[in-house]
Amino acid sequence: MIVNGLEVVEERLLRSFMKRLFGQTQTGIIIIAVGLLFYGTWILWNVLLVGHPVSMPVSLAVGNVRTPEFRLNVNRYFIVEVVAKKHLPLDILDCMMGISTGPLDPNNCKEGEVPLLQASWTLWSDGRIVNQGSSEDDKGSGGWTQDEVERDIGVFRGEHGRKYVLDVTFTKDGRALAVTDPHLEVEVAGSYYEDEMVEDYVLSLLFFVIETLGVFLLISSYIKRKRNRMPDEGSARSQ
Repeated sequence: MIVNGLEVVEERLLRSFMKRLFGQTQTGIIIIAVGLLFYGTWILWNVLLVGHPVSMPVSLAVGNVRTPEFRLNVNRYFIVEVVAKKHLPLDILDCMMGISTGPLDPNNCKEGEVPLLQASWTLWSDGRIVNQGSSEDDKGSGGWTQDEVERDIGVFRGEHGRKYVLDVTFTKDGRALAVTDPHLEVEVAGSYYEDEMVEDYVLSLLFFVIETLGVFLLISSYIKRKRNRMPDEGSARSQ
């Protein structure tokens, strides 16, 4: 009777242990999945919904281009720009787009040459003009990435949740730039990315802690399960 009673208690303890073990494994998997989902959503939000609310191909022919309506997700300054791929020699491309390499050369062009990219822009919201400007206001402004050249033609302060439409009128024929696959873009200003670096560091650290906790629970569950099997294997051999 005493032996049978001990066997019943041992069986109940084993079931309780295995139940806790299974729950620990589930918890570890859930924590890892939640961490991946959270961090993935953060990256998607910044790349697609915040960083570039507008990116559309343009021919740069004389005339007007209107963007689809777009909504902004942060209260920040945004840059209106034309982006071109480096499919031409850089000095020629800089001149054609009107990008300066220094204060003494506002257009980076040789004598007698003028930039082909000249434009004015108007920003609408709720049927009203909220901002406007031209490439002349930002003469020479722009920058370079590894594969692209960016010519800034304006900047505006955007409001979170507000919808906008951008009209851009190209006043000089820039179709010679067609080979560079030019795109009209609205991009959040660089100050946002400086703030984002801090936020990204904090969120990356939080993601690391969450994933480490999840992995620890899984490893701990595996070790406990392994140890629990060892006595059973030993008793089976002795029999």
